[in-house]
Amino acid sequence: MNQKLDLSFKPWQGFYLAFYSRDFWREAVKKWQGFGFGFYAYIVFINTILGTLVILFATGYFIDSFILPNINSMPDFNVQNGVMEYKSNKPFKFIPDNSDVVFLYINPNDDQYDKKVNAFVQVSPKHYFLNKLAGTNVNTSSSMPQTIESNTYPNNYNINKDSFIKFLKFLKLLPLLLIALYPIVLVLGILTLFIQGAIINLFVSSYNLTYNQVVRIAVIAATPNHILAAPLMLLELLCKIKLGILTFVIWIIYLVLIIRAQAKNDYTLPGTTT
Repeated sequence: MNQKLDLSFKPWQGFYLAFYSRDFWREAVKKWQGFGFGFYAYIVFINTILGTLVILFATGYFIDSFILPNINSMPDFNVQNGVMEYKSNKPFKFIPDNSDVVFLYINPNDDQYDKKVNAFVQVSPKHYFLNKLAGTNVNTSSSMPQTIESNTYPNNYNINKDSFIKFLKFLKLLPLLLIALYPIVLVLGILTLFIQGAIINLFVSSYNLTYNQVVRIAVIAATPNHILAAPLMLLELLCKIKLGILTFVIWIIYLVLIIRAQAKNDYTLPGTTT
């Protein structure tokens, strides 16, 4: 997979030259060996690391800012031998900021689901209830269809407030497992590039490019989106906006620019003639 690249530019320079350098685009297409998957592997790895850091930040922020403060404020509880003991007679509601949804409702006095509260999860002395919301929209209301699933605690459960807090802190580090998906993401990306190359090849016959060169065009055109993926993901999380169409537009723009750059004859690659 690591291609031996005969470059005037260093491979790591491609991380920023891919955004603007016509010389780099021409050299990558004309002089790289194979399909350029060695460079693509570097890009995907950087994307995986940056994306994991963004998800770590988002998960940690949500747990630290919304979940843990509410859990810490609730009375101690203990689930053992299929029964929950709650050291208070008062119900507890967990409603995150800027939300109308009760995500967690602890009712220590009744094993019936309280439809007036309409909680996403209700915990009671001998049962816990899951409110299966309509579709995938969590921001539901009591007027929306709902299916309540009642479950009894398994007798082998042994959960208390301290162990639950430790579990939440463990969840903050769980996104690190995404790095293990790197090989799968890389293979799927390469398969996608082969398909993209076949499609692009239908429209660039006048440029006299080989299939290898067309795939390398796809690799370079994908580079800006891979580098921008983490910042755009962070922007989506902070601003609650969808930017999926933007990434497609960026890819199309760079694809057109890189293909058009191959038609220029005012540049001589090192070791070649025009």
